[in-house]
Amino acid sequence: MNILLNISFILILSLNVFGQTFSPENTFNEAINAYDSTNYRQADELFKTLLEQGYDSKEIYYNAGNTAFQLHDYARAILYYEKAKKVASPLSEKINNNIQLAQERITDKPEKTRAGFFNWISSFVGYTFDFWAILGVLSLLFFVIARVVKPLITNMFLYKLANAKAFIFLSLFLVFTGLASIKYYISKNSFSGIVMVTASTIKSSADYSSESIRVLHAGSKVVLLGEKDGWINIRFGSSEGWIKQEDISEI
Repeated sequence: MNILLNISFILILSLNVFGQTFSPENTFNEAINAYDSTNYRQADELFKTLLEQGYDSKEIYYNAGNTAFQLHDYARAILYYEKAKKVASPLSEKINNNIQLAQERITDKPEKTRAGFFNWISSFVGYTFDFWAILGVLSLLFFVIARVVKPLITNMFLYKLANAKAFIFLSLFLVFTGLASIKYYISKNSFSGIVMVTASTIKSSADYSSESIRVLHAGSKVVLLGEKDGWINIRFGSSEGWIKQEDISEI
């Protein structure tokens, strides 16, 4: 009985020590220091630890992409950069430049691909969920102010002006809220992916025995169209077909 109690005590103590010692901020700083010291393997492991623990900010993805790039793992670098790019930020220009650098080192060069609806609308909407949400809140605030002030106005022209402004701010609130909702949905779902294996064959249907259309290599970015029985329907350039689900990591 005493032995069991001692073992339980040791396990609980170990869990508490781990909980106290693991700090995402410290781990991130250690990873950055390892990267700056050209210890890319250590930095890579630390960034992987952060991502496995559920910490997936754009800064982590961006620096994890830089680390993978230094390790010549260009497919994973592109994947991380694309995940960071999903949330528009001041890093966006650097991310785009780094994606181009990584794409220069992979086998399949980017081809003009007809984007899916959500890929198109994501680029059209631009900016972040936070950006549109803040604009929505400000519009609602100005609408409330206009509604509160309106009954206090005696001048007819100013009264009509306040009424028009209230309508405009309400309309903007609805528009910005809609854009924020779209951006949030897009950020939480995947509509494109990166080929992560050395080579993956596009098939005409979700079947190994079907016709082979072309071969894609690691790092190729594809549009995701659907899935079926462990296969994913994809589009790359003018080619459209099916590849195995395990060959792709969703962005």
